[in-house]
Amino acid sequence: MKQFFLLIIMLVLITITTSCIFRPPYTVKYYDIDLPKSNNNNTIDVTFPIVTTKGPYRTKMVCRKNKRDLYFDDINRWSQPPENLLKKYLELSFLKNTMSNTKPYKVYIEILLCELNQDTKEVIFAAKYKIKSPTGKEEQYAIRVQKKKQEINADVFADSMSEIFKEFAEKIKLQIKKMK
Repeated sequence: MKQFFLLIIMLVLITITTSCIFRPPYTVKYYDIDLPKSNNNNTIDVTFPIVTTKGPYRTKMVCRKNKRDLYFDDINRWSQPPENLLKKYLELSFLKNTMSNTKPYKVYIEILLCELNQDTKEVIFAAKYKIKSPTGKEEQYAIRVQKKKQEINADVFADSMSEIFKEFAEKIKLQIKKMK
């Protein structure tokens, strides 16, 4: 009988310790960007065949503590890597109600920065991009946006990236209109 109680106690202890060891100590929160407003009067055919990211920017949010120290937020993450979020936003921004047989403008983008700087309380985004017209004319551009914020956290980061993506879409639209 004594051995039976010892066996029960050991099984209970094993169950308790394994559930404590293998259970994550936190809940991961995923962030997406705001979707652009419906743009029913878009007349520009644009595709985004290649959107890439240079650097460590994946689904974990990247925060900079000082000039050189980066850390990856294990709790707050993007729902997709930044290049996928940007591509989705831009494709929805330039979505047309009707399909046309005209050749589209092609925009190739390489994201260089997508991070939250804790020391300066800024959200920073930078990218290089190339716009290729249907006639083959190419123009290269760069964008760097630093948004100063009163407070910094994952919600502010996600809201700021939504604002930056909106500004980026508007900038691309203006640059395409100048190329026509």
